[in-house]
Amino acid sequence: MIPTELQRRITSDAEAQVVAELETSQRRTITTSDVAAIIGVAPASQRVRDVVALLRMHGWLRALPLRGAYEFEPAVGGPFPSGDPWLELVVALERNPQARAHVGIGSAAFVRRLADRRPLPDTVIWLADQPAPPGLRAVYRLVRCTGARFFATAMVGGAPVATVERIALEVALWWKYAGDLRNREHWLRTVLQQADPQVVATGARQLGPTVTGRLGYLAEAFDAGAIASALAPLPHVGPTWLGLRTSPVKTYESRWGIYDTIGVAGNS
Repeated sequence: MIPTELQRRITSDAEAQVVAELETSQRRTITTSDVAAIIGVAPASQRVRDVVALLRMHGWLRALPLRGAYEFEPAVGGPFPSGDPWLELVVALERNPQARAHVGIGSAAFVRRLADRRPLPDTVIWLADQPAPPGLRAVYRLVRCTGARFFATAMVGGAPVATVERIALEVALWWKYAGDLRNREHWLRTVLQQADPQVVATGARQLGPTVTGRLGYLAEAFDAGAIASALAPLPHVGPTWLGLRTSPVKTYESRWGIYDTIGVAGNS
């Protein structure tokens, strides 16, 4: 429920301390531990729970899926969520300095304005050897990635996002999360047109021959000849699969060693 203006009030000194601190520092998020530090009590105390409950009731805080984390809704913006889809991701990364994650695949294409629609749920690539907060799964599709395969991101709007070249590579890695690759107008076509062929080839070399073969095949299917030419000299041993192996219908492309059971870009 969105609080009304009448509900947006402050009824205690502790609430005033927290709101003043958040307004002054222009922070967007806060945890129960932060509240405890501001009002000078133990994090596990009932006093913290009471103050957080009042701040939520009065429209200053909105609970995030991550346990004990809240979004601050300042008076200047009114009692409405910020609408930032990556807020939970940013909070999770702030909480765990050892974690690595980024917006990936179709979600990254949308953020970079290479796709017209945001996929639901949004996809976040998460470092495999770090535990993911359970609350993140309520917001995003999490795809685990080993450290050796974690590279090529840049900050966009305060969140780490896969680069254009990385998006292309991720489609080859995790094709099943990339949407309907049968569509000749799939956003991958735009991604491949804008990607630097040599940067893509460097990434493919790091990710290995399976990714190279799949991406070379995808590049040819989506008329990205420069990408295909850059990948052609690299090892791409086969056969490997693009789509479900159990499908009774498949096309074999000998140049790339790919069995296509999807019908990429209308291939059948």
